[in-house]
Amino acid sequence: MAKIPDSFIQDHLTDIKETYHVNQITNQTYVGGYRITGDSPNGYIQFNFVKKPNLINRLFCKWCLGWTWENF
Repeated sequence: MAKIPDSFIQDHLTDIKETYHVNQITNQTYVGGYRITGDSPNGYIQFNFVKKPNLINRLFCKWCLGWTWENF
């Protein structure tokens, strides 16, 4: 593999003056979630949400699927 001469690096890479900005990622705040496996002594599986579902959605998930909503 050929070595790149230092003069090439100095001539071509020192002219780069572009600035890159990195966007910050903020963590989402969860309001609650559906527990889909119930409260077992070994733990549970829960799907968390950032927006609380309306009452009708929570009731139908409880009646039809057996999932319970837990507020944080």
